[in-house]
Amino acid sequence: MHRVTITPFVILCLAVSAVVPIPAFAATKAGITPDSPYYFLASFFEWVNISLTFNPEKRAEKALRNAEEKAAEVDTVLARDVFVNISKAMISYERNVSIADKEIEKIVDKGKAEI
Repeated sequence: MHRVTITPFVILCLAVSAVVPIPAFAATKAGITPDSPYYFLASFFEWVNISLTFNPEKRAEKALRNAEEKAAEVDTVLARDVFVNISKAMISYERNVSIADKEIEKIVDKGKAEI
């Protein structure tokens, strides 16, 4: 009996998801922007957060999330026509992408070793 009532619900969810795609990533809000005097604190705490994460999957996720935030910060600063310290955010963006790339390589290598 329960199988009959659940099946139409599942079909409805699949049909709606095919028509109305859900975005994979929501728009990331910019944190403290590079022109703020407190920008170094935000960067420091992001570094500590990643450094204290030992699971490669979680570390890659955090690094990618931080990279998205840095890109949003650059967009915010550029939208205000402020070109001060954008290089700080871009360097941080590149560093986070590099960390994510290394962690993903570790995950892939670990998967190959298990096979």
